[in-house]
Amino acid sequence: MYLAHVIARQGKTFIVEDEHGEQHACHARSKSVDAVCGDNVECETKDQSKDVIEKICARRNQITRIDNFKREKTIAANIDHMIIVVAAAPTFSTSLIDKYLACAQLNHCKATLVVNKAEMLNDNSINIIELEKTYHALFQNFIITSAKLGYGIQTLRLALADETSILVGQSGVEKSSLINHLLNNNNIKVGKLSENIQQGKHTTTNAFTHNIHHNGRLIDSSWRTHLYACIPRHTTSHARLQ
Repeated sequence: MYLAHVIARQGKTFIVEDEHGEQHACHARSKSVDAVCGDNVECETKDQSKDVIEKICARRNQITRIDNFKREKTIAANIDHMIIVVAAAPTFSTSLIDKYLACAQLNHCKATLVVNKAEMLNDNSINIIELEKTYHALFQNFIITSAKLGYGIQTLRLALADETSILVGQSGVEKSSLINHLLNNNNIKVGKLSENIQQGKHTTTNAFTHNIHHNGRLIDSSWRTHLYACIPRHTTSHARLQ
């Protein structure tokens, strides 16, 4: 038996990383063991087949969303830091920021506001000074980035250190481009199991966890679904995104 951290899921296969940084392919003991990225789990070693996830350890928090069939799906757990991404384009409403911020607060995790596409700020109607004045005191960080130019990437990378973070934001804000910069600039080494999952992730993978500079973990679910709004649940440890 060993303790591990869920870093990816594809269909019924889970990829976990143990305390020594080794990756293992696992399946769940039963359907009730529905692990997600960020979960800490207890696994049993099997010599001739995939290891088995026996138990999900207690979660500090969890984030869920409603899928296209109106079913509630948990997408991540044990989040320390929510990275909320908006951009100079497409146009966004501050109510969207407020909903994500409420979700972060209900989950007792920090929040950072990232304004991407800095190269377009002068050409659009965003008043960046007013935006920062409004939200500066409410967020752990207020970071302006440009995925196109590479601007602000190092500041964002440092904000992710030593924590498990998740990126959220509407479609078109270039979340995937930001992740690519964070990974490429840090020369991340991807394990073989993780690499196999990444190659097929555009079909059935729910989310994928990247290791970031200074022991940070970044959960990437942006390719799979867009998280448009946050609806608080009745408990402060469980909030829902829709």
